[in-house]
Amino acid sequence: MDALAEANYAAQEVDSAIRIGGDVALGVDVDEEELENEWKALVQDVRADADTAQTLDLPFSVPTASVCSGPAELERERQRLPSL
Repeated sequence: MDALAEANYAAQEVDSAIRIGGDVALGVDVDEEELENEWKALVQDVRADADTAQTLDLPFSVPTASVCSGPAELERERQRLPSL
């Protein structure tokens, strides 16, 4: 049952991201503060998952994600990458 709840939560997150992307593409105003708070929560989740994987001492390696610390770092990455 936990796996189903987690899959449902992940599906809702994906749906939300797609809706936000569509709104941005259409020029709808986005609440920057809410977006930044959501970003920070996601970063904390990824870091917590990485910490959990390390403390479990699993017999195989678990890939961990590298995350940027926020919008400023994300903007630096965008500038570093060639435009398409």
